Amino acid sequence: MVSADAVLAVIRASRPSFKSAHDRVAFAVHATFLASGYSLIATGSRALSASSELKDDEISCEGWNDMEDAYVFRYAGTHPDMWKAIEVKGTPLGDMLMVDAAPIGSKGEETSQPCHLAIKVTDFASEVEAKSYVQQYKSLEGLVNLISSSLVDKLGKVSQSSSTTSIGVGLEEPEPRRIFDETQSYPQPESMRPSFPPIPAYGGSDLMPGPGAGVFQPRRDPGYFGGPGGVLLGPNDPLWGRLGPDRAEFPGQDPP
Repeated sequence: MVSADAVLAVIRASRPSFKSAHDRVAFAVHATFLASGYSLIATGSRALSASSELKDDEISCEGWNDMEDAYVFRYAGTHPDMWKAIEVKGTPLGDMLMVDAAPIGSKGEETSQPCHLAIKVTDFASEVEAKSYVQQYKSLEGLVNLISSSLVDKLGKVSQSSSTTSIGVGLEEPEPRRIFDETQSYPQPESMRPSFPPIPAYGGSDLMPGPGAGVFQPRRDPGYFGGPGGVLLGPNDPLWGRLGPDRAEFPGQDPP
């Protein structure tokens, strides 16, 4: 936001002639745009002509208040992030000055929404001419702050070009690639840590096979009746009983 001192310096350097309080407020609007970095390329009736007929050459403000019912200024931006052209029009209405400002772009060119400001002239400018420009304004600082916040700042800046935002509208720029350092240890999320299958504390038979080769094998359960366990029965399995030359003894059988 520009300061009132910067706007006053523009007014003093331009040395305008005021016919009324509306002139003083309208020129303060003009001086605020100049102090914000814009250059005047047309004023008065010429500013209403087609944009194709206007050049970006900076001109003086001569004839700025020649029109009876309006003040018209056209500006060109002096920096890449400023609008290429802006038109500002002020219309006196009683003790008010109705100000409209809008960027002027070619067909298909992106522009900002127009801004409107109603200024009560008697609150900021004096009706009586004075020797000093400072004395011709009741509150130049308040007027400049109002113009800056309601017009200049609201028009904003030109959005970044497609060359600087090649990732597209609405997409976030990806984070820079991180370089992996083998000498450092990085914390791993729980889902990324390697998992190993649990080692059973029993088994080793066809019913519950033991772990594979090279894996620690804990002590096994001796199985049913002290045998190896499982569902397959061998010749020495206790379920067959003890076989001998004189007798066969099965579990649960009474001795002979």
